Amino acid sequence: MSKRDAFASFYEENIWKVYGFFGYRLASREDAEDLTQLTFERALKAFDRFDERRASAATWLMAIASNLLI
Repeated sequence: MSKRDAFASFYEENIWKVYGFFGYRLASREDAEDLTQLTFERALKAFDRFDERRASAATWLMAIASNLLI
């Protein structure tokens, strides 16, 4: 599986978790959408450095989301 295919699958599996995370915490739908997009942009840039021995992909992604929310 190529990096592109792997990330596309990762995106499809996690998009609603991330959006829900922001949607629950923010009053603005637009802000939730923007932060969801930014979360996946950062994840894509760092995807090569992801180490599944340290955390699951979902945990790693939600850490990125949490840091953006702060």
